[in-house]
Amino acid sequence: LAEVFPNSIVRIVKNIIKLLEFGKKEDLLEVKHYKFWLELQDPETHKKGMVELVKHSLTQYPTSVDLWIEQLVLSLKTAGPKAAASSFSRGLTAVGANSNDSCRLWQVMLSASSPEIGWQLLSGPDSPLDSNNPQLRLLHMEQAGYRGIAIAREVYVGYKDLPPFNKDLHYKMLEMEREEEVVSISHQRQVLTLLCDQFGSQDI
Repeated sequence: LAEVFPNSIVRIVKNIIKLLEFGKKEDLLEVKHYKFWLELQDPETHKKGMVELVKHSLTQYPTSVDLWIEQLVLSLKTAGPKAAASSFSRGLTAVGANSNDSCRLWQVMLSASSPEIGWQLLSGPDSPLDSNNPQLRLLHMEQAGYRGIAIAREVYVGYKDLPPFNKDLHYKMLEMEREEEVVSISHQRQVLTLLCDQFGSQDI
């Protein structure tokens, strides 16, 4: 519509919002509609309305990772790091054991945090990281790699023998070892040996 009627964009947006408000009132909106509604608004000028909208949307879809990501990003933009951390924690609790969803939340939180804060979140004594989630173990390994091979090895040692075993964890460690200026054959051999022990030489 905006392309067909370029001079009527404001009117079009107002009418769309009216339809969305009706849908909200009648409980007709899906997650994608709430996301679209949020995209139409600016957090600098519609802060209160956006906060209320996200809050309402999460009462309708309390386990939606897409809406928790919206909440996290909005908290960061409008209320700062502490509010974002609170949203992140509540989001992790809400999505529960869904490994894909929790990994997405972690990725957003880490991208929005400084390297030091992100690393503290991952490795600190009060870290909310679910070490039973293979995807999060791999994410932890990837982040450790940015801090040097010694840190990456420490993280790898903490996960390498924990079930459920994960080939990708071993492959990531091998990749990091091979990227070193001085390559350690002994470390690579240890990783390959463990990989064969866990998965068999015919299945790697």
